[in-house]
Amino acid sequence: MPEYSGSEKMTRNIDDKYVVWISGYYDDFNGSACISEDSNTVDSFTIDHTNSHAGNTINGEAVLNPTYRFSVIERQSYSAQAGGGSHLTDYYPVSSWHGRTEIKGTLHNDGVHEYITKDTIRLAQGENWEGRATFRSPQSFFHQNRATTATTTNAMTGATNANGYMLVNNPRKTGSKYYYPIDNDGSYGRSDIKDYSATDSSNKHAQAGNHIDISAAASSGAAGKQGLRREAYMTGMFQWQSFARETANLTHREGIGIPITSLGGKSFMVLDTKWFCQKATQTFAAFGEKILMLYDGTLNAMGTKDRFHIRMCAQHFSGLETTGSFDDANVKTKSPLTYLSIGYDSETTTFASTGVTKTSDGSASNPAIKITIDWSTIYTKLAHAAYNKTETEYSTPAGLMTTDSTTMNDLWVDFDVVVDFDNQSYQLFVNGTESGSVTAFTASPDGTAWTPSQFYGWQLSGAGRDFTDGHTQNPTNTYAWQQILMVDRAAFGRNITHHLGKTAGGSPAITTADTAHTSGHPGSPRMETLSYTCGTNNTSSISAKINDDANNLNIYPLINGGGNSDYLFQIARNGDDRFILSGIINSVRVSQKAKKGEKDIQFSCTDVSKLLDRAVPVWDGGQGLFNNDTDKAVARRGSAEALNDALYFGAVKLKIRDDNLGFQKASPSANDYLEHKNQRTCLYSSHPIQLYNNEDVSAPNYPEYNWLYKKARVLFPMQNADGSLVASKTGVSMTSHGLAATDTVNIFGTADNKTSIDGTNKLVDAVTFDSDSNIFSVAGGPPAANATTTEAKRYNFNGSSTNYAAFLLDAGSFTTVPENLEFGHITFNKTGTYISNVSNDVFELYGVEKVANSAGGFDYYLYTDVPWATINSSSSHSGLSAFTAGAGPWNVYWDTGYFDLHTTSSGTTFNSGGDWDAVKNRSNHAMWMRDLPKSLWFKRMFAKIDETAAYSGLTTTNPAIPTSTQVFTDITHTSAIETVLDAGGVAELITASGVVDSFCFSGATNQGGKIRLDGCKFISLNHAVGTTIKIRSLDTDFKHIWVLWAD
Repeated sequence: MPEYSGSEKMTRNIDDKYVVWISGYYDDFNGSACISEDSNTVDSFTIDHTNSHAGNTINGEAVLNPTYRFSVIERQSYSAQAGGGSHLTDYYPVSSWHGRTEIKGTLHNDGVHEYITKDTIRLAQGENWEGRATFRSPQSFFHQNRATTATTTNAMTGATNANGYMLVNNPRKTGSKYYYPIDNDGSYGRSDIKDYSATDSSNKHAQAGNHIDISAAASSGAAGKQGLRREAYMTGMFQWQSFARETANLTHREGIGIPITSLGGKSFMVLDTKWFCQKATQTFAAFGEKILMLYDGTLNAMGTKDRFHIRMCAQHFSGLETTGSFDDANVKTKSPLTYLSIGYDSETTTFASTGVTKTSDGSASNPAIKITIDWSTIYTKLAHAAYNKTETEYSTPAGLMTTDSTTMNDLWVDFDVVVDFDNQSYQLFVNGTESGSVTAFTASPDGTAWTPSQFYGWQLSGAGRDFTDGHTQNPTNTYAWQQILMVDRAAFGRNITHHLGKTAGGSPAITTADTAHTSGHPGSPRMETLSYTCGTNNTSSISAKINDDANNLNIYPLINGGGNSDYLFQIARNGDDRFILSGIINSVRVSQKAKKGEKDIQFSCTDVSKLLDRAVPVWDGGQGLFNNDTDKAVARRGSAEALNDALYFGAVKLKIRDDNLGFQKASPSANDYLEHKNQRTCLYSSHPIQLYNNEDVSAPNYPEYNWLYKKARVLFPMQNADGSLVASKTGVSMTSHGLAATDTVNIFGTADNKTSIDGTNKLVDAVTFDSDSNIFSVAGGPPAANATTTEAKRYNFNGSSTNYAAFLLDAGSFTTVPENLEFGHITFNKTGTYISNVSNDVFELYGVEKVANSAGGFDYYLYTDVPWATINSSSSHSGLSAFTAGAGPWNVYWDTGYFDLHTTSSGTTFNSGGDWDAVKNRSNHAMWMRDLPKSLWFKRMFAKIDETAAYSGLTTTNPAIPTSTQVFTDITHTSAIETVLDAGGVAELITASGVVDSFCFSGATNQGGKIRLDGCKFISLNHAVGTTIKIRSLDTDFKHIWVLWAD
């Protein structure tokens, strides 16, 4: 290649007003976004989290993962805790995290249909923000599809993926994609970055900004394994800081590059590669060629005279340890090479982050074109500095770091490769000038000639070059390069104007090479007319006429080309740095005058969005397999079908779920609940919820107690050693309560029990009793016994040889029938006697048995874990037995309560932090369901009305009209009636024709010995004095009401 000085304009010089291209493939990275994907197959019954997007390993979120909320590090960390494996959905089928660190890594949704619509797992801990699929700019630090963490130490167990990479779309052809191989996750396994004060002996700043030092990067592992760090990102401006070098005398790192921007004023991709090598054990040759960027998509080749175009900028830095003077020329010539590969066989190859292979046997497949780019022959300066601090004896080589030029044209380079399918060859042009000679295609994988339809994909790769022994720099330890490669745009097509071709006097003069068109008329095609239309609420259109009197433009491939018909017609102004108009070619019309030979080509184009008329981009979840009888998609059929349903825009299909109402207990011994994934109280639920108002005594009333407060195991009177009870105190059994004396607690849920110690800010008197740290005492009580027992029988279960006691409750000793008694805990004592191993001890209650007796009633047995030896020393005793240790009766206690702890000693409370955040909305919902029937309007509309009114009479004094707030009646006043009606209620006015006009009232007043209803609302008719009025008697049971309430 020719060498260009830094003062020349590096990109191709085009001074015309308009430039026209036709491109089968084009990408300038405007609109590029990372691709969200999950490669788990539709026939898999489990979801392997390592086959889905890695997420952002720096902050732990995975906004591009269609299934999981958190990044691969969280997921893999939990997988190790759960016993290994990668099928996290096997462990906790949950859809809400609520701060639960032990299940954080498992948080997942039901499928991509939720990800692209409303994904509740993306909410801020399930409460503040709606989550949907979101686009992310290409940044390999944050958005790798697969992450490799094998070289780091953290909670993960080994490498997550052997080959890390990031996938990025082509915004102009969404079915295609780019692979960017990445060697480490963005956080380097959550390792620390060395700060500006990092030192290596006296080498200050040399490692600043790195996760690992240079020598460690080059020396660890086998050759070629640890010496490479590839990263990729999109930016609008790039500016470098000089590469850290391993030298004891380097005390700063202050070389700063000039800001580099695109000539088109847009974003571009940066391929940042660090090559490390320790000369004693490794060589760059052992690393081999490494992929930097791989395009997996059609090039839409038309035929001979097509050209592949790419604009790039390179900045290279040496990180050598130096012991002598610098040799700039030798350093330059050892900078990393870049390889440009174009046109793989679309019919026989498979693309992956590791490269292009033959589909048949997995071996490497070659491209038609492979060009070696040696940047040291293109640039006079390998890196352009805006500022460089003198480093005295170890001064950075001038050829590497300095330049007098700061123009962008000095940095960007245009590479164009013109192909000749007729002669199976190509010609390289650098900045519009031919470079080298016509070169033959590499043989196709099947040995046949390359055709336009075969040309598929392209690749950028790189390789380090080794220094020879005896080099003046003598790198005895570590040597390294940082290779910054910036890609501004890439295209495959042809120039309509400003044709590329070998000059007439080019050397060598090979007839098969495409020659440059002559200037002037007739010669290179030129644009004669241009019309652009852009309407309101409409797509744009382009119409252009091209004059090609010399017949240099062959448009036949546009009509019968080897690729598909999605060709772009592109127009740039004032050079070709940025295209201002682009459209899809819809029609081509050619006209030529018979005598004059003038040839006009008319192009009609529409906006790229018109492609949606014949194709809709959609996630393939296997939904297309349901048109036949195969069982391929059975495993994930529900997810695929739900995606189909999600595409019915403007409508939502209701979900059918299981019969559970929301939660499962995670631990039998703790107040610890997890959400069911298939609960019917979900968004878009098709299951209405029955309205329940705590009207049944033995029902699961006040569920919010389980969420708002910590439940005691049992409440009981504490017994002193002499058998007396501790006065005015109640013992509370609660494991790990964390309380200290003088703390206060709020107590709820005991009002209907024998204990009845509900209250706020109740003082904690003691936090240990009878040597049991799980018992604390509060003011109030002591509670009365729930029942008494005098006899017990022996039992065991599950084939166990251990005998336990089942206690028979004394008939008539209990007022609440214990048949609905919740499994929990129980305590006993004997009045006036302290029983060792019984008094103040808490036992588990396993169940209640109800047995019919001879008297026509029922006996009740409480099955406990009280050792049988406590009751009777005989391990073979059958039937009932009196108590050996202290004859009965024993008092039995099973009441419990809920505690909201305000621990002034430690500053922690139950209703703050994770617990409160996790349950506050659930508690609100439970109470709101009971608040609905409190509404007078709700009662008026939905309550069941008794046939007989509570009170009835006639209206008096004033007519009752819609604006009336008071209704006077002749109902006789009594204090009892007024007390009932003061709570508000519903009444009805009945006209002479029988029309019922119901209304609400908020209270009642004694008006001259008669009832006056106050706060009246919703009267709709005019009623004269003397109208019949009835005060409704309403049922408090609202189970006839079903609410379709999903949240």
